[in-house]
Amino acid sequence: MRNKSIVVAVVMLALWFIPLVPILAIKDQDTGKILTAVFTQNNTFSLEWIHSVELEPWQETYRLADGKIKLTETRFKAFGAGSPVNEGDEIFFKDGWIVIRGINRELDFLPLTISPRSGHRLDTGRKVLLLQDVAPGDRNLIIEQVKVNLPRAVYYRIFIAGVTYWCQAPMPVSGTNK
Repeated sequence: MRNKSIVVAVVMLALWFIPLVPILAIKDQDTGKILTAVFTQNNTFSLEWIHSVELEPWQETYRLADGKIKLTETRFKAFGAGSPVNEGDEIFFKDGWIVIRGINRELDFLPLTISPRSGHRLDTGRKVLLLQDVAPGDRNLIIEQVKVNLPRAVYYRIFIAGVTYWCQAPMPVSGTNK
């Protein structure tokens, strides 16, 4: 009985201190500090923003797997410089969007420059996070999947991921975010 108690105690301590819980961290690129953390639904999330040149909405969908961030789909309203037309398994039009699927580009982290004009939003499948509320002004961020220990995961879930920054507002209409 005593041996079982010791084993249970060791396992509980391990769960308490060893980073096992995956989160999606939004970090300041300059300091590396985690500004907020989110929990995704089905290990997917999307980023939405207004393109700075075309002033049209863009959306990219990512999947988390094996500690990597994989770009799986992009959709945009108009072709322009930098449009990823040579990637993906299929390109088609749907509801006014140009959709490219099957991109499967793997990243260790996702660097991102946000500004008040672009209206970057992160959609976790549960809620939508306005990145400008997390990091005001023109900022360089990193989105990265990290593992944290159980107490930190609970902290992020209760005190960080559940407060303040969530919205349900629709994306701005193209050209209105000048």
